[in-house]
Amino acid sequence: MFKHFIMTAALLPQITIAQERTLAVSGLPVWDSAALLYLVEAQPLADQGITFTFEPWQAPEELSARLARQDIAIASTPSILVPVLAARGVDIAMLGGSAPAGNIQIVSSSENGDIAVPFRGGMPDLILQSLGGTDGFTPRYAGTPPEAMQLFLSGQVSATFLAEPLVTVVAAQAEAEVTLTDVCTLWRDIHGTENCAVTGAYVAVGLADEEAHLIAEALSDAYDIVGSDATLAGRLLKDSFPVLAQAPLAIAFSNITPEFHPMCDIDGLTQTLNALSPYAPFPIDPKAVPSKGC
Repeated sequence: MFKHFIMTAALLPQITIAQERTLAVSGLPVWDSAALLYLVEAQPLADQGITFTFEPWQAPEELSARLARQDIAIASTPSILVPVLAARGVDIAMLGGSAPAGNIQIVSSSENGDIAVPFRGGMPDLILQSLGGTDGFTPRYAGTPPEAMQLFLSGQVSATFLAEPLVTVVAAQAEAEVTLTDVCTLWRDIHGTENCAVTGAYVAVGLADEEAHLIAEALSDAYDIVGSDATLAGRLLKDSFPVLAQAPLAIAFSNITPEFHPMCDIDGLTQTLNALSPYAPFPIDPKAVPSKGC
């Protein structure tokens, strides 16, 4: 009878999640969102009762509020938001970090003037300050990366700080010749590290530990898949962001070397936050990186 019980149990569907539910994931029109979009397209956890939908976010303040309300469950965020959210009492879990080489560039058409920087006091601003700024340039803050791109293309600024694929969009559309300066190279030289800054963090709210680990594994796989297929990553972003419809994304993403930091591996993120904290307009405690589920 005991043998019969084991055989019967083996035939039953494997159930690891208490109830079926759909989780909203969110990101910007940048490479890091491709992994989330792959989760939506492939639905790798549908047999575990978890499905995904995608909703873009526009500004850090909006993202923070939506995570706090749990309007969205998973987001690709600037890593600087991780300790901020934790300090505000948002119960987040770190699902992974992103430190792709070749992803962030300073695009310039001259050696001086204004430089458009998305998000005053945000990740791009703090990285630029930690690098000592750029000689001859004065920051001009934009509300979003596409706005920073348009300021440059319209000739209102002489440089801009952008991530792919907007870097390639600007280089293709600019009327004058542009110079690209790789931010990862500057970061390594100035901060004496072999790694790029962990600029992106995948965070989650409202997940049980079991769910968080399950999704983190699926996210890691998705990151590897889109990281090795620039055409796929480009298609996923074009399908979700009309602003990128005509962008040469396959070319842009072929210049990126992805690097994923798995859940519970927070050393790279902590090092990045330590480098940025002296320049932040708000207190940043690198030790406040959440270890929920680890």
